[in-house]
Amino acid sequence: DEDDGEEEVVWKHKQEAVKTAEDEDFEKEFGKMMLESRSSNVRKALDVAIPLELQDSSHAPDVVRDPDGEVKVVFKMLTRKGGAASKVAARDIAIPTSSTLTSSSMDHSSNEAEEKRLLKARVLGYQNEVDFQKAHGARGFRR
Repeated sequence: DEDDGEEEVVWKHKQEAVKTAEDEDFEKEFGKMMLESRSSNVRKALDVAIPLELQDSSHAPDVVRDPDGEVKVVFKMLTRKGGAASKVAARDIAIPTSSTLTSSSMDHSSNEAEEKRLLKARVLGYQNEVDFQKAHGARGFRR
């Protein structure tokens, strides 16, 4: 009968799973384990003193072209040799512009520059307004 190409379908009734105390204990311990694994994956801030020559981040990163013609952005990478009390050194590292690190860094830099420009315009506008009021004796001016 199996050679005639027909398939036999057998339907089984699904049984409801009954949770036991052992299942609940397992789920509780599994939850704790997952919580611990997530908390251990949290990155901690790097606790190093940034060298004085690197603290001024107002300049744009250097862009270079390697011998193959690929455009790369030069970043400063802080390194520490030895133990916790060792000296921090900065090393140049060139990363291709196609990487997500480079693109997010460039986006962040441009956003920071735009925010700085807007803040400067707002402060200068406020200062001009104050100077105008002083010069023209504006009374009862309210914002």
